[in-house]
Amino acid sequence: MNKELKMMSEVISAANKVEKRCLYTDARGVRCKNKAILSHSIQRRGPLRSIEDKGHVLKIGEELQVRHPSKSQETKRIGLKNASTFPGFCSNHDSKIFEKIENSDGDIDKESAFLICLRANCLELYKKKKSKIIYRELSKRILHEQGRKSAIAALRGTMAGISDLERNIASYFKAYHSSKMENFFFFSLEFKAPLPVAICGAYSPYYSPFGSFSYKMDPLKTSWNSLGLFLGNLQGRPVFITGGIRKYYAHDIEKTLDDFNTLNSEEAGNVAVRLSFENIENAYANEPWYNSLSDFKRQEIIRLSRINRASDLDYEDHRGKYNIIDFD
Repeated sequence: MNKELKMMSEVISAANKVEKRCLYTDARGVRCKNKAILSHSIQRRGPLRSIEDKGHVLKIGEELQVRHPSKSQETKRIGLKNASTFPGFCSNHDSKIFEKIENSDGDIDKESAFLICLRANCLELYKKKKSKIIYRELSKRILHEQGRKSAIAALRGTMAGISDLERNIASYFKAYHSSKMENFFFFSLEFKAPLPVAICGAYSPYYSPFGSFSYKMDPLKTSWNSLGLFLGNLQGRPVFITGGIRKYYAHDIEKTLDDFNTLNSEEAGNVAVRLSFENIENAYANEPWYNSLSDFKRQEIIRLSRINRASDLDYEDHRGKYNIIDFD
């Protein structure tokens, strides 16, 4: 193993030691002290089970692993037991909080969307805490001055993102305990046929889908809201859900919902699929479906999964683009 791979192995090993404590806070704001279990950010018995192939799903996008660049993996077959897991909550709170979306076959209402977005934000917080350790370790180990400065800048941005997410999650739990969800807004779309994918996560968009700038002031001088997102088969229904809590006035993420509401269902569906692959790393597909796609469509999925425009000032308009998923 060369020096660079050895260093990254040590960095990732350090990141894997990130705190694994339950994220639940009670009505007084006191956090649970129990150890978090590895639970599924995407429900195993519903969305993941619906796209399995012999007990496996296909992970889309490169994972954080130590390997030579020539051996990168854009897709990976993974068992349902290990797909989309993260240490978010203790066993008790994971079952108690998310029972409605784990076991219900009823309508997908505001409460369901709220719980999906809460868990998506918790997943994103866990990922950012791992990133914080990675950038901190890199800032200590990189000898090249410019590389070290880049790591330090990334560390500062990640720490700011963690603070914003922690405040957002605190707002979710405040609403959860009070049963008052008037500050939570969401958009949902139901498809005609089952979806061959399952995607869930959270992101803080610079732009709405149609290119409206989401900030009312310099984004580096304000706190960021976040949008939770889910695309897949939930409670027996193929749906797209995105939503968030009104927390910071200067970051207007409601523009994203406004844009979706102007589209017909097929246009909205295609934009939803593209935005999901573009902004969310926690993405899985049915492997036979993925393999049946044309090379062009597979390459487009991989291209979108590499972009991660959630933290990019560029903008790509997905209106009028060809469908990645055939909805009929």
